[in-house]
Amino acid sequence: MYQLNLDNLGGTLDIMRAADLAAWLPSGSAVWIALDSPAAWDIDAYLTAGLWDSFNMFQWGMADRKRRGPRPKPIPRPGDKKKHQGTDTTSMSPELLDRFLSMPRRVVSQR
Repeated sequence: MYQLNLDNLGGTLDIMRAADLAAWLPSGSAVWIALDSPAAWDIDAYLTAGLWDSFNMFQWGMADRKRRGPRPKPIPRPGDKKKHQGTDTTSMSPELLDRFLSMPRRVVSQR
């Protein structure tokens, strides 16, 4: 979003400035989505999901008790529960980690 080169972190990009930018990322940012945070949705998405859930509940409530199916489930919101109950991590040996971290980085142009 900010198009900053993180290789400059601690140099031309102050660590506190980077922390401030990260803390104030807007709702719907890729970071919040990746973290499954409630901030993954903006207010419009939450209001739309609330309307949809209310409409489904209204329709279900107005249906004939003998013929209606199970109570509708609400649209899952970000951060409600984890997508995976187990761990979805991969381990790496210290040697492989050192090799990975020492790889040359791609230069990102500052716009």
